Amino acid sequence: MDTRTRKKLASKICSFIFKSNARVLAFGSTDEAFELMKAVIAKFTSKQLKQLSIIPTTYEIAEYAFNKGIRIADINRNIDLAVEFASKADKNFNFIKLKTTSLVRDKIIAFNTKELVVCCNQENMQDYVHGRILFEVVPFGWEHSLAELSRFGDAWLLENSNGIIKTENGNYLIAVDVEPIYSPEDIEYQSKKVPGVIETSLFIGLADRILLYNSKVKEIKHKAETVLTKIEL
Repeated sequence: MDTRTRKKLASKICSFIFKSNARVLAFGSTDEAFELMKAVIAKFTSKQLKQLSIIPTTYEIAEYAFNKGIRIADINRNIDLAVEFASKADKNFNFIKLKTTSLVRDKIIAFNTKELVVCCNQENMQDYVHGRILFEVVPFGWEHSLAELSRFGDAWLLENSNGIIKTENGNYLIAVDVEPIYSPEDIEYQSKKVPGVIETSLFIGLADRILLYNSKVKEIKHKAETVLTKIEL
């Protein structure tokens, strides 16, 4: 994402914050969410920042907010507004995250916020979300979890040059290219029966607004009405 698009998204999110009088914010555990949070914070005065609190999903977010003089809120507080980045989204307000440092933390935030704003590249908007999905699993017996998850499609443990990728909670991530015969609801329900599987990267019906970005930004509202607005970039 280029700087210009990020600033446009930040402006839109700031308008949501002001309109809803949001005071407790949360941002997802991705690099994009962290950079967007910084762009949002830059639009507030020092006085306004003192009225905000942030619930961090990563150490990086917590450190940045603290250095800016923003209060760090406890996860058990009510969350007014949360912002997430999706790898894929659909018209039913489902979305998938393929970049994360903690699916557990991301899901807790998504379930407990008053409003969830999801940002997604317009090219990745689908009729229904499908394809690759991540699963957060405990390290103990992870190979058994991998074997069980492979019945949904090709599955593998996520690693990089430093070894096995670990989440903020010290868990592992398994990726699965899910066969198209399974619906998101099937995967969410059946995978949770696998011992060791803690969470999935499927967020079913949790988005309240979706901001699709490309050459333009489109806003799709959820719930009682679905309204589409365009912002020229």
